[in-house]
Amino acid sequence: MSSAHTSVRLAVLGVGYMGGSLALAARRAGLAGEIVGYDRDPAAGTVARERGIVDRMASSPVEAVVGAGLVVLAAGLREPALRR
Repeated sequence: MSSAHTSVRLAVLGVGYMGGSLALAARRAGLAGEIVGYDRDPAAGTVARERGIVDRMASSPVEAVVGAGLVVLAAGLREPALRR
């Protein structure tokens, strides 16, 4: 595996089932050096952090994506922000 993969910061916007599963798969495969999450639901962020799904939670989507080499949008279609 290339060390270039492990230096990539992955931002996951939405750390529920889809985003959390993808983040865990990326971590297990060694595809990201750091995984930063963001979720509108603070409880989801707490669970993601406690379970080691993300390295840290950002307080905004912008904070999460700054410096990221890859951004994953895993928000549900019912999210109000996506209907605007």
